[in-house]
Amino acid sequence: MWGSAGATTNDICKEGKEKPSKATNFVAGLMLWINTPGLREQITASVAKLDQRVENLLAKSGEPGVAVKVDIQHDVKPHTDDREYVDTLKAVQLVGAGTSLEDVWLATVALGKAKDAERLDDARSFFLWFSRKGNNLVTVAVSQWPIQSKAGRLLAEEELAKVQKAAVAASGLSAAVDYLERIITDNALKQKLQFIKDAQAADEKKIAEIDRKLNDALEQKRKAQAIADQFNMIGDALTFAAQKDTIKAIFGKDTPAEVEQAKTPAGLVQVLQTIIKERETEITTISAEKTTVDKRRQEYRSQYVQIIRVPKADYPYQDVPQLQLP
Repeated sequence: MWGSAGATTNDICKEGKEKPSKATNFVAGLMLWINTPGLREQITASVAKLDQRVENLLAKSGEPGVAVKVDIQHDVKPHTDDREYVDTLKAVQLVGAGTSLEDVWLATVALGKAKDAERLDDARSFFLWFSRKGNNLVTVAVSQWPIQSKAGRLLAEEELAKVQKAAVAASGLSAAVDYLERIITDNALKQKLQFIKDAQAADEKKIAEIDRKLNDALEQKRKAQAIADQFNMIGDALTFAAQKDTIKAIFGKDTPAEVEQAKTPAGLVQVLQTIIKERETEITTISAEKTTVDKRRQEYRSQYVQIIRVPKADYPYQDVPQLQLP
C-alpha cells in the first residue's frame, strides 16, 4: 500500500466483475494519501468516462491489458498564508492497450506522445493497468515514477533504444495477429494473414541458419587472427611442431587439412592468412543475405499492420501504441 508521504511502495490490486471505474474507486480508497476532499470521487468520475473504451480494448485488441494514466499535482494550497499542501487531479488519460504496462508506456514515450501536466508528483501520480482473468477484471495501480524511470533508461542510449523498441513492437504485433486469427471471418483476409505467417516462419528458420553460419565464420576468423597475432609475437620461441599443435588445439575438429600439409612456419602463417581472408569474404556475403531477409521481415510487419487497419478487421489500431512504432 502507498504511504501518505507519497513514496513508491507496493502495487495495489483488485479483482472482480465490476467496471473499471468501480475498481478504481476501490484501489484509490486504499491509497492513504488520497485524503483531499473530493479527490477520490474526481478520479473515479474521470475513469468512468473511459469505462467503455477500456472494456472495448480488452475485448477487441487481443492485447493483455489497458493502461490509464492518472496525474496528480501536489502543491501549496492557493490563496492561503500557511504552507498547507493539497492534491489536485490534473488529468486522467487513456494511454492504450498492449502487452504490459511497461511496454505500453515505453512505446508511448518513443512515439513522442507522453504528455505530463506541470509540477506533477510522480510518486502520488499513478498508472492503472486493467486486464482480464477469466470473466473478472483485474485492476492494478502502480506509481508512475518507476515506470517512467525505466522507460527513460531504456530509451536513453540509441542502440539499446533500438533493440527495446523492436522487441516491444514485435510483442504487441504478435498479440494482435494471434487475436485476428481467432476472430476474422473474411476468407480473403484469413488467407492473406496465413500467407504472411507462412512466409515469415520460413524466413525465421532462414535467419536462424544465417546466424549460425555467421557466428561460425566470425569464430573461425577470430581464432585464425588470434593465432597469427601470437605467432607474430612469440613465433620464434615455438618449434614448427609446437606451432602446428597450437593451431590444432584451438581449431579442434575444424582444423584445416592445409595445416598438416604445411612444411614450414611461413606455410602455417599463409594458411592462417588464407583462413582470415576467406572468412572475411564469407562474412560479407552472409551479412548481405541477412540484410535482405531482415528487410523482408520488416515488410511482414507492414503487411500485418495493413491487415489490422482494414475496416473489416474492426481493430482499434489507434489505441495500441506498440503497433504504431516504426
